[in-house]
Amino acid sequence: MAKYLLKIVPEDLFKKFSENSYQSTVFTSPNFINLFDYSAKYWMFYKGDEEVCGWPICLKKETDEHYYPDFFYYFGPVWSKKFFLSPEHSWLSLSTNVYSEYIDKFSNLYKNYNFQLHPTLKDVRIFSWHNYGTTKKKFTISPKYTAIIKDLEKKNENDIKANFRYWRRNEINKVTKNSNFFISEEYKPKEIIDLYLSVYHKQNKIVSKSGLKDLETIVKKSTKENYIKILTLRDKDIKEPISMTINILEKNKMNLLANATDIKFKNLGCNAFLIHKTIMMSKNLGVKSFDFNGANSPQRADDKHSFGSSPDLFFDISI
Repeated sequence: MAKYLLKIVPEDLFKKFSENSYQSTVFTSPNFINLFDYSAKYWMFYKGDEEVCGWPICLKKETDEHYYPDFFYYFGPVWSKKFFLSPEHSWLSLSTNVYSEYIDKFSNLYKNYNFQLHPTLKDVRIFSWHNYGTTKKKFTISPKYTAIIKDLEKKNENDIKANFRYWRRNEINKVTKNSNFFISEEYKPKEIIDLYLSVYHKQNKIVSKSGLKDLETIVKKSTKENYIKILTLRDKDIKEPISMTINILEKNKMNLLANATDIKFKNLGCNAFLIHKTIMMSKNLGVKSFDFNGANSPQRADDKHSFGSSPDLFFDISI
């Protein structure tokens, strides 16, 4: 009988394993995680000699506390294709065994921890049943949605724009006719961060110190990593960018990590224009889908779906 084993594995082993998983994303890639100043651990669940399910985690270097990085999505368990495609009659037993081992291990190591399930992992019963019928700590399970434009490789630019809300198309046409505006991939990290903070502060939103640090890491290291793509919209009469998108490229998908448009220019359609150009950049790079990475407030969801994106459910889980 095959025995179960849960242990920390080397980074290169986890990387090779995760690249062949349906749950693999840029956020679970050691190459991406290594950009940041975390202590990363890569756990693997084995059935005999077979790799079943991996789970990357990040710890704060100063305290060894569990930390879910800002701007990360779907950062949690990553299954081997073989076991993920197990017959329905065996999935509940298998996933219960695997997740229970992880829960016991993480609960012993960390006072608090949280993670997100990839959209392909919709079964959260194991977590909802944890400590069922007792007064012990239970998981908080929050349904979340992202917004995705799929099948980019099958669509031309007119097909993509045809799915936009009509006034989005009007905004794009208006900016297209303005000869003062131009798109650029050149930027200085400081101007990107300054624009982001300026917009968020004017909206009375708070950017955490850890979130700002993570964003600065992404922007400053983007010149060295070809999967980080930043696009800006500029005005010939102004030195700083008036709109920007920060995007993370993975094998078949582009992730819109953050975007911001100067309040003075937003009503001119600059945000819509740059989002459209970012989607087209993604298509031209050969990816199949464009993920807006979250659509979980009325205003943001409506804004992202106005570009023809479809909702996709995932779960945010913590204890």
